Amino acid sequence: MVDEIERGEEAVVPEIWIRTFGKILKDTQISPAFRACALAMPDETAIAQERVLINPDTVHKAVFAAREALGSRFAQDLAMTAQTETVTEPYRPDAAQSGKRALKNLALDYWLAGGSAKALLGVREQFEKADNLTDRLAALTSIVFSRSPAKADVLNAAAKLWYKEPLLLNKWFTVQALAPSFKDELPVLDRVRALMGYDVFSVKNPNNVYALLGAFFNRNPAEFHRADGLGYEFWADTILQLDSVNTHVASRMARALENWRRYEPKRAKLMYKALTRVAACSTLSPAVREIVEKALTHH
Repeated sequence: MVDEIERGEEAVVPEIWIRTFGKILKDTQISPAFRACALAMPDETAIAQERVLINPDTVHKAVFAAREALGSRFAQDLAMTAQTETVTEPYRPDAAQSGKRALKNLALDYWLAGGSAKALLGVREQFEKADNLTDRLAALTSIVFSRSPAKADVLNAAAKLWYKEPLLLNKWFTVQALAPSFKDELPVLDRVRALMGYDVFSVKNPNNVYALLGAFFNRNPAEFHRADGLGYEFWADTILQLDSVNTHVASRMARALENWRRYEPKRAKLMYKALTRVAACSTLSPAVREIVEKALTHH
């Protein structure tokens, strides 16, 4: 599908994928945990590493086209699976319940991606009534990753629930850092900038930095690797800021552009520019300088 998009063609989910997806989804002889793993969409970063030259936009478009096509094609089966795998007993952190929760949440996610209004109602209800963090966080993620306009309300509700829980707030940051942006929505880069200004975020808190900035730089390729290069400018600003606060954290964040040569020429040039800007800083710490200069010179 990535190749088709790069050629300017319409992305079509291969028939073999559709048949395999449907067969695994409907096969109740297979454990829920295995089905959840087998049906999960591959990570965009993992797909990108298989490309000769990486174009994050085409990978992202292929992944989301596949999610939406499968969610629409198997809407009825996904709805049935979500209902069947719902745990009705009191919460237990055992393998059996964990597997059922994983499959149910995956089914809801695909179903919602397919554009079902009923799926949105189901996921929203799960967020509001869940008796465990796994289900509530899965519902939050599905809504934030969807085209639903309800995402702002759900994020606000989660913030109110988790305001005094630092570990949960970090998950709240990560969900937003990994989110896609759809037409007429604020780019994720702008959202990340805004979140850095919240009173519950501090660049002096390593866990905050890893949850928000680390997730954005390393796990949201389509939004970080914007074609206009603004993501790289933000990365350079952030590295220089972090280096004056915590060189260890800054050095970890600096690795985000290590593989700049793997990207298509326009992005590679912009990454090189950002790397050279950071390297030119006279007060740069030895740890960050080593990473940046190695990235610039290593072939």
